[in-house]
Amino acid sequence: MYIPDHFAMAPADIERYVKTMRSGVLVTVDPASGLPQATLLPWAFQADPDRLTTHVARVNPQWRHQGPALICLVLHHGAVAAQWQERFAVGQAAPGLDYEAINIRGQLSASDQPEAVLESWQAMLEGHRTGLGLSDMDADWLRRQARATVALALRIESVEAKSKLSQNRSLTDIDTISAGLEQTCPALSDRIREVSRPWAERRQAAVDQARRQAAGR
Repeated sequence: MYIPDHFAMAPADIERYVKTMRSGVLVTVDPASGLPQATLLPWAFQADPDRLTTHVARVNPQWRHQGPALICLVLHHGAVAAQWQERFAVGQAAPGLDYEAINIRGQLSASDQPEAVLESWQAMLEGHRTGLGLSDMDADWLRRQARATVALALRIESVEAKSKLSQNRSLTDIDTISAGLEQTCPALSDRIREVSRPWAERRQAAVDQARRQAAGR
């Protein structure tokens, strides 16, 4: 993932998103065909070691792609209209996309042992705050389901995270864009105000200071 400095996600936000993520696309490469495969799956974070766990149907061949793997997590995203930008009046603005996304790389392992499968289910129930546990389910049904399921775990090795939230635009553009996104994606609108406005204010302050220094020479 290409991440310019001004689009880098804050470490605290990365940690929060990874530990609370609910779903993401697992990307692996089929060792037989050499072709990439991708599946949208629910995930639960577990610590010591840091890993993301899930489970798939035994008939899904992707669980056999053990080794290097990638989970792609798309967070808030929304279209930015050209009309929301100051330069639109002179024909120097184009539609765009603001978004936050995370790529998590690591080593994927699989287990068809019933204990591992049930542990992944329990982690999912807890991580997704369902208010349920395995004790709420029929034991015979659980055993049957476990035989048809494979547990997956991605041990986290690296994380790339991008917050492309119009930080490189003017304060006027940022305010207009965040206002424009309030109806279609309020969470993204809030993040633009939270992240981009302070960034743009610091940039503008640095520019103003440089101009004052240059004028005083």
